[in-house]
Amino acid sequence: MCEPTQPHSQSRRNICKPNRNLHVTTRYTKYEDCPPNRCVFADVDGKETCKIPTCNELYEESACKALKCDWDPDQYICYKDTGDACPTYDETTCPLNRCDWGNTDPESDTRSCIDKECGDYYEESVCTSKKCTWEPNKSMCYSDNGDACNTIKDYRLCPGNRCAFDYDLDACRDIECKDLYAETDCKSSTLKCAYSSTYYVCYPASSNVPCSVFSYTSASQCPKYCTYEADIQICHET
Repeated sequence: MCEPTQPHSQSRRNICKPNRNLHVTTRYTKYEDCPPNRCVFADVDGKETCKIPTCNELYEESACKALKCDWDPDQYICYKDTGDACPTYDETTCPLNRCDWGNTDPESDTRSCIDKECGDYYEESVCTSKKCTWEPNKSMCYSDNGDACNTIKDYRLCPGNRCAFDYDLDACRDIECKDLYAETDCKSSTLKCAYSSTYYVCYPASSNVPCSVFSYTSASQCPKYCTYEADIQICHET
């Protein structure tokens, strides 16, 4: 429970001491009243509440340091790291400089504090500092131990330099022409791909432009080698 102190100053600011576990304030009950300079309006046990933020909920350096948290200028992350193993933290204390609140299976709803992998870093300086490899053309960080793509189960470990994680199949697979989005990557690939500058798509040179690029247009634009479903406006392979 919060205990008010100095009642005469309550008209100027919320001086209620925080709940020991949840840092919940008792005065502000609406989002528009919650002071953003020192509080956040967030979910607490299924209820939107004005509360004192944890390190993970701060996104500005000044606010982060004011709460005596640590600031990572490369990842723009506020955190407090006690050095313990990632799985020992909960959502509010998970140190985001080296851990992530998520899961190893994109189809799962269960989350926990897990170790970050190379694929979780999006800045070159951070990527290389973690002994990972940075791919400048794709702005991608990865680590490749040479395992066959289809044997890699964790989508974060699927090396984007030669593999692609197929979210429809929920599996890491060998990279294909359709996974190459830049014209230079498409044309320089050893996969024998062709690139359509009209539709901005990479596809096998031995085949036609994919039917899917003509979806949501009209039956007249769907090529003869495809079939157009007018009721759903989908152009697909026959």
